[in-house]
Amino acid sequence: MSCREKISVALAVSIMLCILSSCASLKIEPPGPDRQTLLVLPVQVTNDTLYSKHGFYYIYEIVDQDSGDSVHEAIFKLPLDGDMLIVDSLPPGEYRVDKFIFKPVGSGNFTYGNNVQSRYDKFVLEDGRITIFSQSLNVHLRNEIPGRGMETIYNFGMEPVLFGQKQKILATLESLPNFEQWEVLY
Repeated sequence: MSCREKISVALAVSIMLCILSSCASLKIEPPGPDRQTLLVLPVQVTNDTLYSKHGFYYIYEIVDQDSGDSVHEAIFKLPLDGDMLIVDSLPPGEYRVDKFIFKPVGSGNFTYGNNVQSRYDKFVLEDGRITIFSQSLNVHLRNEIPGRGMETIYNFGMEPVLFGQKQKILATLESLPNFEQWEVLY
């Protein structure tokens, strides 16, 4: 491959990455018939490695509290803008996170023990209101042997959202356009 072809490929990849990153920005749309509620799912990522690529993605299976039917899978592909995932497609009602699932990024048939953990975390969504989920997905990346990038350890779990984290989420949300059109459900 010539130098000119390499530069063209690098430029095309850079442009695609810029477009993709601009599409992934954190935003809030005004309430409407398609967007009656907002569910904020907090995330905290601690990366103590030099490696920035995440090896897993994480899924919350959300079910309707009354029927028990699965209504949404919230998929966390890290990193996330604002350390949160905003779900705006659920109608008002009572829900619960029924399962927490993690899967490796990439292809192949990899299993890491039991990839599914049962949960029973309830929450309520009300018309015109923002609900901040009471649990945070906390992910910690570290090297088993410091200085060795190929031995990255991933620790993750769900922990209660602490006061400081909730204040940071609210400050981030307040800085977004259309926030004033919503009310925060405490």
